[in-house]
Amino acid sequence: MRIIKINLFFTLFISILAILFGYDSNWASFLGEWGRVPDKLEGLMVTLVFLVGLILYGIVMGYTKKKGFMKFISLYWGIGGSIGVIAVLMAPIGKFAIIALPIEILTIVPTYGLQYFYMASTNSNTFYLVQTIVSMSSSWSAGVIGYLLGYLLKKFRVTRSGINT
Repeated sequence: MRIIKINLFFTLFISILAILFGYDSNWASFLGEWGRVPDKLEGLMVTLVFLVGLILYGIVMGYTKKKGFMKFISLYWGIGGSIGVIAVLMAPIGKFAIIALPIEILTIVPTYGLQYFYMASTNSNTFYLVQTIVSMSSSWSAGVIGYLLGYLLKKFRVTRSGINT
C-alpha cells in the first residue's frame, strides 16, 4: 500500500509540475490556443523532461525491484487512457466531464508537446483520439522502459560482481 501512495504522489507531482511549466505551451494547446499562440519548442521540451522523469523514476523502481510499480503504471495510464477515449467517443460528455476533464488534464497535458508530430487535423475527433492514445502509450512506455533498464542494471551489477569474486 505504501508503494502505491509513493507512486501516485510522484506521478501526480511530476504531471502537475509539467502542466505548470508548460502553461504557455502544452496547457495553451490543450485549451485550444485561447488568446495566445503556444510555444511549440517549449511544449516539446516540457514533454521530453516529463518522459525522462518517468524513465528515471522507473529506473529507480526497477533497480530496487518494486514489482508493484509495473501494476501501478499499467492501471494509472490504462484507466486514464480509457476515460480519455470514452470521453472522445462520447463527444458531448455532459456530467461525465467532472471526472473526465481532471483526469485528461493530468494524463494528456504533460505530453501535449508531441501533438505537432501528428498528421491528423486538429479539428477532428480523430486527432483527440490519437492524442489520447499517444499520450497514454508514451507515458506508460517511459515508465516500463525505465523499469526494465533499472532491472537490467541491477541484474548486470549482481552478475558482474559475482564474476569478480
